[in-house]
Amino acid sequence: MAIFSTAVTDITREEILPKAYDIVLNGSPVVARVIGNGKKWRSGYKLDTIVDYKKSTQGGWSAIGAQLNTARENTTARMTFDPKRITQPVVVDQLEVAVNQGEQRVIELVALEMDKAIKTLNDNVGDSLYTGTGSGVNPDSLKNAADDATSFSTYGSLARATYSGLNGYLSTSVGSLALSDMTTAFDAVEHGNKAPTLAATTPTVWTAYEALLQPTVNANYAVTRKQIGLTGGAQSGGGLVLTLGAVALEFRGIPLVKDEKATSGTMWFIDETYFNWYGIDIPGAMTVKYSGKNIDSSQEVPKSVGFGFTGMKEPYDYLAEIGHIHFHGNFISENPRQLGQLTGVTA
Repeated sequence: MAIFSTAVTDITREEILPKAYDIVLNGSPVVARVIGNGKKWRSGYKLDTIVDYKKSTQGGWSAIGAQLNTARENTTARMTFDPKRITQPVVVDQLEVAVNQGEQRVIELVALEMDKAIKTLNDNVGDSLYTGTGSGVNPDSLKNAADDATSFSTYGSLARATYSGLNGYLSTSVGSLALSDMTTAFDAVEHGNKAPTLAATTPTVWTAYEALLQPTVNANYAVTRKQIGLTGGAQSGGGLVLTLGAVALEFRGIPLVKDEKATSGTMWFIDETYFNWYGIDIPGAMTVKYSGKNIDSSQEVPKSVGFGFTGMKEPYDYLAEIGHIHFHGNFISENPRQLGQLTGVTA
C-alpha cells in the first residue's frame, strides 16, 4: 500500500544511497593471501618445477681399499603446468552512459560496472582455488595438490603411483571433528623444519573447532560489576558481564581462518611457501583499478601479478562499450606433500 499520494510523489524525488551493497559474494582470506603474494610467471608456454623424488642408492660406508661406487644415477623429474585464463566482461550501452551524467547521477555507471566485474572475477577465482582440477580450462588448486592419488592420480603431469612424494595428505569421511584429526593431518604434512603456516576451513567447522577448545577457556569472575546502558553497551555498576566466544583461532601456532569459499565439510593445512599463484602479465594490458568506493562488500580484492584490463572498446555493430577484466596464470604447488586436507567434517 502506498504511503504517499501522487500529490507528493509527483513532485518529490526518491533518495538513492550513493553506494551499492553486495549481498551475494563471499570473502576468502586464503585467496587474499595467496593471490596477494603471487609470483611472476616470467616466460615460457609451460611452467616446470624440478623435484628430487628418490634417494640415491650410490655411496655409503666402504672398506679400506674398496672400489667406490661410480654409477651415474638420475633422481630428478619435472612437473609441468599450463597457464590458465579467467575473464569477466564489462558492458555498458552508450545511451546508458549518456543518461548517467550530470546532477541526476548518483553512482558513475562505468565505475560501478568495473568494480562489480572485478569482484565477480575475484569470487570465481576463490571458487577455483578449492575446486580446480587442472584439466581443460580449469586451473590447478588446493584440491588436486593436496591429494594422495585418491581422486587425482597425477599432479604436474607426473603419476603419483611412480612419484609417491607428490602425495599430499587426504583424510575422507572424517565425521565429527576431533583434535586428533587435526594433529594427524598436521603431522603428516610436517617434514623437518617445514610445517604448515596456515589452516583454513568453513565457518561451520571453524565454530566446531572453537567448541573443542571451550573446556580450556579460563573465566575470570572477579571483574568490575557493570550494567547495560540505553544503547546496549556495558556501563559501570550493576551486574557481572561475561564475555565468551573467539574472534580468532590458532592451531599449533598457526592461524585457523574461516573461509566462506572453502568446500563444505573441509579443513586445509597449507605450507604457503609451497603453494603459490604464478601470474602472467599480458603485454599492453591496462592495470586493473579497483576503487572499492562504489560497492560495500565483504570481499577483499588483492593486487596481484596477472590481473589486467583490455580497456573499454566500441564494437563496429553495437552502440556500446565493452571491456574485459582478465587474470592469467595458475595455482601451483612446488611440493604438494606439504599440503593436507580433511573432508567430510561435521560439526
